[in-house]
Amino acid sequence: MTTNGMLLDKYIDFLVENDVQIFISLDGDERNNSYRVTSSGKNSFDLIFSNILFVKERFPYYFKEKVNIASVLHNRNSVSEIHYFFKNQLEKEALILEVNSMGIKAEKKEEFKAMYQNKYESLIKAVNYDIIKEEMFIKEPDTYSLMQYFHTFSGNYFKNFKNFFLDKEDVRWLPTATCIPFQKKIFLTVSGKILPCERIGHQYILGSVDENGVNIDFNEIANRYNKYYENIQSQCSKCYHLKHCLQCIFYIEDIEDKPICNGFFDEKKFKKYLSNNISFLNKNPKLYNKIMTEVILGD
Repeated sequence: MTTNGMLLDKYIDFLVENDVQIFISLDGDERNNSYRVTSSGKNSFDLIFSNILFVKERFPYYFKEKVNIASVLHNRNSVSEIHYFFKNQLEKEALILEVNSMGIKAEKKEEFKAMYQNKYESLIKAVNYDIIKEEMFIKEPDTYSLMQYFHTFSGNYFKNFKNFFLDKEDVRWLPTATCIPFQKKIFLTVSGKILPCERIGHQYILGSVDENGVNIDFNEIANRYNKYYENIQSQCSKCYHLKHCLQCIFYIEDIEDKPICNGFFDEKKFKKYLSNNISFLNKNPKLYNKIMTEVILGD
């Protein structure tokens, strides 16, 4: 579960009793977190951080094993600031995400551009770049790309036990890498909208929750997804990265009419992708064993 941490002290007993793994959204120290404000307009940092320390002191094992930090990168923080704040204060490695680019109003695009910061560019600007890069390990962009490359092409990776018994040639590939609705996660907004995840525009709701219960039309959802797939299928069929796609359908512009996939790989782009990863591995040969032995993935 992802939470802003505002009511963490109130509900932590329930979360611990039910062994719920949580991500707490916090962007760093007080200045770094200044975009996150309460309904009164006050920086939420003091309240959230005190709740985190409360959990750490009261449930140390749960805090170590089940509590994670998710930080959004913007123009009031940096990869270096986020990384060292949580490492020094909580002995945690934060998951650092770029500002979600979905659903930006036309009149807000310039404001968004001023706020947005690229994760890789922020990282290489750090004075202690090499140290941070090594400490971040799989959360560092180039290393993460290499991990995906290994899992895709090494032949030594199986997503689950079922894959041991599947003939890859018989697998039916759906266009894009879009999650099947309700398979992996859901996001419930404060107004009761149900979304596939927290990083998708609110126009793509799957249903709602109100005082009468949960409202979901499964046939409508299936028809809508099938229409999206039909719209993008012709591009996917020509893509060199089809079976290993990372593109979410909801990040494709105009998916409901005439979409153009930014994740499309022609032959030239695909060869460059392979070349970049092999070159990076040649420069960092120790990463192969480190990734294959230390990285544990789970849905």
